[in-house]
Amino acid sequence: MARHIIITSLCVLAIFALTLSCRHKPFVGPGTGNGNGTGVGEAGCYPEAVANIIVTKCATSGCHNAATHSGGFTMDTWEHLFDGGSNGAAVIPFSPEYSSLLYFINPDSTNGDPYDSDATTRMPLGGTPLSSAEYKTIKDWIKAGAPDCKGVVPFSTNPDTRQKIYMSQQGCDLVAVIDAEKKVVMRYIKVGTQEGVTESPHCLRTSTDGKNAFVCFIGGNSLQRINTSTDQVDNSIVIPSVNPTPRWNILYITPDDKNVLVNDYSPNGGS
Repeated sequence: MARHIIITSLCVLAIFALTLSCRHKPFVGPGTGNGNGTGVGEAGCYPEAVANIIVTKCATSGCHNAATHSGGFTMDTWEHLFDGGSNGAAVIPFSPEYSSLLYFINPDSTNGDPYDSDATTRMPLGGTPLSSAEYKTIKDWIKAGAPDCKGVVPFSTNPDTRQKIYMSQQGCDLVAVIDAEKKVVMRYIKVGTQEGVTESPHCLRTSTDGKNAFVCFIGGNSLQRINTSTDQVDNSIVIPSVNPTPRWNILYITPDDKNVLVNDYSPNGGS
């Protein structure tokens, strides 16, 4: 049985969604071939189109490889990429908007994506900036889950036993899923039901059997269930309340996993 740790936190990083842990078809992008390209296979197992950019321009250029390990971040293989670096995860599968790698390699300040305006930190450092097409290849790959050359999505193995930490990001209406072994963010789960309203996920609790996590909100009126195998919200209900502005704070799950008690700590609140 998987064991999970719950943490509540404010969301303070803009560069840090709903995700799925599974096996996907191999990513197909410009230049993707039959698996014999640079960085594909035993040497790296990136999809070829991605390897032609990451391995050639980021790893073997002398920065992010096993020898130099710049920023504590190694990109010479697909596996190393998801170890993260000194600042944590740089690529978060299915979440290009929270993958900080894209900030540093974006060559176009007009495409609407976050952009590093400082040429002394833009990557590849001291090299020719990526083309818009190359940037889009990396972004589309991350959006597709950043699979390896065989279509395996990072952190998708052993979904029922993988040890995880769930952390609420109150200002962003997100739940971050942290891989307990690597200690990096492996997924972001979009929670809440009201578009355009910050509902602030507050209390998180996992069921006794470890199969589900529940989240309530101090700025919303719903209770949501997350499947801890897929890291997806799979059920959502509105919590009836006589209070027009409830602040749902504490969750208690009965030992048989059949009932969830939710407490409202606002004035005139209840359960």
